[in-house]
Amino acid sequence: KTTLAACIALYMFIADGEGGAECYSLATKYDQSALLFNEAHNMIKQSKCLSKHVRKRKNDLYFEATMSVFRPLAKNSHSLDGLNGFFICIDELHAVQDRNLYEVMKQSMSARQQPLLLTITTAGTLREGIFDDLYSYACNIVDGTFEDDTFLPILYELDDREEWKDPAAWPK
Repeated sequence: KTTLAACIALYMFIADGEGGAECYSLATKYDQSALLFNEAHNMIKQSKCLSKHVRKRKNDLYFEATMSVFRPLAKNSHSLDGLNGFFICIDELHAVQDRNLYEVMKQSMSARQQPLLLTITTAGTLREGIFDDLYSYACNIVDGTFEDDTFLPILYELDDREEWKDPAAWPK
């Protein structure tokens, strides 16, 4: 999931045409958010074309053509106000205990024409947080309970919790 998210991040950072795009990988720990950032940076280093146009600075990547930045961030919703996010990927959403973190990042995108907030996660063990709320919302959309054209749930899971014991169900 990190590799796919890095590809999406690079598209939003470089190819979507947004001037001054602010792109962020975010997680509860900096090391986790750096995984996606480093994956994107490695992709750039392997491309002669991209490496000519994207510069690695101390804490971010910089694309001069649109004056866009891409940087990893760690949780602390009280210090993330004032961002103008265009693309945000929250990695391991299940570990986010502070709903305010999600809301601050989502709100940071309100001035953009076509921003993208991507969350990727495993199920994890923490409960009663933003993950459970968004998972329930996603299931309601998938099940057809209601529609939301601004929310695209992609869930990779078994149909029944007991299926994990059945090797025939593992390809799901």
